[in-house]
Amino acid sequence: AVVAAPLDEQANPGLSPNPAKAPWYFMGVQELLVHLHPSFAVLVAPLLGIGFLAGVPFLHYGEAHSGFWFHSGRGKRAAAYAMFAALLLVPAAVLLDEHVVHWTQLFPGLPPAVSTGLIPLAIGIAVVLALVLFLKRSLSLTRLEAVQALFAFAAVTLVVLTVVGVVFRGPSMRLRWPW
Repeated sequence: AVVAAPLDEQANPGLSPNPAKAPWYFMGVQELLVHLHPSFAVLVAPLLGIGFLAGVPFLHYGEAHSGFWFHSGRGKRAAAYAMFAALLLVPAAVLLDEHVVHWTQLFPGLPPAVSTGLIPLAIGIAVVLALVLFLKRSLSLTRLEAVQALFAFAAVTLVVLTVVGVVFRGPSMRLRWPW
């Protein structure tokens, strides 16, 4: 065995573990629950992601679909830049939300669904769209390449949120070092 993985004690139905974590494949969504209002983390953000994935086949790209992901070096570079940006921006956003930005204090008169849900989600979407538009203009990307870069950003974002939730969340869902 590479890593020892001992079993914990027998489950006690009267005592939940701290933290009660979802299975690893749902940790990205549970990590969103730490940062967004529950309605936005569990309903709005996933529905936007599913809507994006469902709408991708219906976009008109102005070119023949060949089944290849990248038609040019520009598309590969754009996807690599988008993945690198996600590797930098997502942990930075997690750290900012955890230690610096307190949405309810910034917007004390607003309902929590707006101050901790709508505003952070809108800012996140605006940053991602600005990044994709910047890549589209600076690298002269086609619509297909821009959508692929957006998909690469979203995929790496989900992976990073999952890793943060599985590895870096400790008691009371606080950030901690894994060792």
